[in-house]
Order: sequence, then structure tokens, then C-alpha cells
Amino acid sequence: VIQEEEYMVQIVELEQQVAVAMTAKNKAETQLAERDKQMTEMEATSSGESVRLAASVETMRLEAMRKQREHEAEREKVKAALAELKRKADRAEKARKKLELNSTEEKEKWSTEREVLQASIQESQTSSRSSADELARVTE
Repeated sequence: VIQEEEYMVQIVELEQQVAVAMTAKNKAETQLAERDKQMTEMEATSSGESVRLAASVETMRLEAMRKQREHEAEREKVKAALAELKRKADRAEKARKKLELNSTEEKEKWSTEREVLQASIQESQTSSRSSADELARVTE
């Protein structure tokens, strides 16, 4: 009988240990489920954040490409405007040189005409003096 009571006590103790172990197991399973849920939420959040960041990066990449195209178009406009200005400057320089040459030619022509006119005036004066001298001699 004593042995039977000891067995019963051991059985009760073992049942208590099993109950404690089952409680610990249930608690561990609950904690594990809670952690799985948190991890799933974190993965979903992380995945959503990754998608959002990827979309943001793509938007920035497209914006950078658009800006680059705009910059290139503006650069081409500036190049074309500069080339046009260079052509105009070249034409203006050629026109200036032509005008300078024409001016020099005109100055030379006027100078020659002036010399001819001065020579003609001097000849007329000389002729007038000669005539006056001749007239004075004849009238004496």
C-alpha cells in the first residue's frame, strides 16, 4: 500500500510536471506565433518599403533622364546660337574690312583729286600772275 501511495504521489508529481511543461509549451507556442506574426508584419512592411523605395528611385532616375535631355537640348540651342553669332561676326568683319578698303581707296582718290585741283589752282594762279605781269608790262 505504501508503495502504491508513493507511486500515486509520483504520478501526481509527474502530472504536475507535465501540466507545467504543457503550460510552458503552450506559452512558447503562443510566443512563437506572436513572433511569426511580427516577422510577417515586418516582412510586409519591409517589402512595402522596398517597393516604395524602388518606385522612388525609378522616379528619380526618370527625372534625371528628363533633366539630362533638357540640358542636352539647351546645350544644342546654345551651340547653334553660338555658331550663328560666329557667322555674323565673320560677315561683320568681312564687311568692316571691305569698308576700310573702300574708305582707303576713296581717301586716295580724294587725295589725288585734291592734288590735281591744287595743281590746277596753282597753275591758274601762275597763269593769272603771268597775265597780270604781261598786262602791266603792256600798259606801261
